[in-house]
Amino acid sequence: MELKLGLICDSANVSHEGKLNILGEFNTIWGQQPPVKWPTLTLVARFETHAVEGSKHALTIDVVDEDGQSILDKQITGTLVFSQTGLGRPLRANVLISFRDLTFPKFGAFEFRLLIDGRSLGTVAIYIAQQQRPIQA
Repeated sequence: MELKLGLICDSANVSHEGKLNILGEFNTIWGQQPPVKWPTLTLVARFETHAVEGSKHALTIDVVDEDGQSILDKQITGTLVFSQTGLGRPLRANVLISFRDLTFPKFGAFEFRLLIDGRSLGTVAIYIAQQQRPIQA
């Protein structure tokens, strides 16, 4: 099993043809002072696996700071269901999760941790940076 794609964007969807549509990819949020509350963002992840590994797996997502401390009230959990992409090809699963009013308590690096069946398959980084005020002339 492998994480093939991971990113943060404004929004995303999967069309009825199975196309992954991504709008407004970014990795930095600018704020005046902490905490920085962001109105909406979407985590997009694509996983691939082989049929011998099965088509259903436990998914856990957490958002952590540089010290590994979670900023979520509760980790996100669910079942990841893989689908066929063609004869002899890997199975594929897309994860699109929208977050509303996600609050980052400080400036720095954060990451969305992606675990399948309790095993880390990767992370997606997001940086919270202090916006520099323009110099007054």
